[in-house]
Amino acid sequence: MSETYYRAILDTLLPGGSDVPAVTAAGIDIEPYADLLAPVAGAVARIAGGEPAFIDSDEPRRVAILRSVQAEQPDDFTRLLAALLPDYCESPAVLKAFGWTERPPQPQGHALPQMDGSTAKRLEKVRLRRKLWRDV
Repeated sequence: MSETYYRAILDTLLPGGSDVPAVTAAGIDIEPYADLLAPVAGAVARIAGGEPAFIDSDEPRRVAILRSVQAEQPDDFTRLLAALLPDYCESPAVLKAFGWTERPPQPQGHALPQMDGSTAKRLEKVRLRRKLWRDV
């Protein structure tokens, strides 16, 4: 199966939006997903009538094909998305589109707003409780 075909499938799964890039525009390397993509891609080709037919299809047709594959092979489809989504959402291009920094959250962490009075009141009971998992 061709890289162009795989990219067409992935870009249909995560097409992006006005400010958020699609998978290929986000710079995601498809090689690590080849084994997970193969069963999905095989079903897509069967339903579409071949790789070129899927590649040449318009977006509504591609989406309909992927929905059919998801209904037929939910486990394969879920495994692919479970592996792909974290890498996509953590890619520099997507983080930038979401307005997040590319640096890891630790050791500096993210700035949080000051706790308000009602939140502090709700957490007071927890603060006063002893540390159950460490105390004898």
